[in-house]
Amino acid sequence: MVNPELKAFIEAEIIPEYKNFGRSHNVEHVRRVISNSLELAKFLGDGKIDEDMAYAIAAYHDLGMSGPREIHHITSGKILMEDSRLRKWFSPEQIQVMKEAVEDHRASSDHAPRSVYGRIVAEADRDLEPDVVFTRAIEYGLEHYLCQAHGREIQLQRIHHTVDTRLH
Repeated sequence: MVNPELKAFIEAEIIPEYKNFGRSHNVEHVRRVISNSLELAKFLGDGKIDEDMAYAIAAYHDLGMSGPREIHHITSGKILMEDSRLRKWFSPEQIQVMKEAVEDHRASSDHAPRSVYGRIVAEADRDLEPDVVFTRAIEYGLEHYLCQAHGREIQLQRIHHTVDTRLH
């Protein structure tokens, strides 16, 4: 059970930030990642996974979309690490683990997540439901490619690559 004060803080201060990131990384996306993370934490943890940490990691995982997408995972980790409000609920050691988990969530990362928390958020972010995979690929492409005068063929190649990567 997530601490009600932490949940209220994240609902009021963090989740609304996702309204600024376009349809592929919107409020619905972060809520899905939070839900998936909590399910995985219960399944994997056998009571050993701190649900407050899993919740906060999932909530912060894409806040770096406010900057360049290529480094959003690093930016997200910095945002989490520098948010002094989290010290109310977490120790410096927990915040460090959470930062690393956020940094490690990216599917195209060149290394495995450093902790179980990183594995949880990375897997939670890979929502493999076909309709979600297709919809997010299309929405992201419309937001970032077609509007930049890229042609339909490039958009279709992106979608094919995204689906192929997620399903294999």
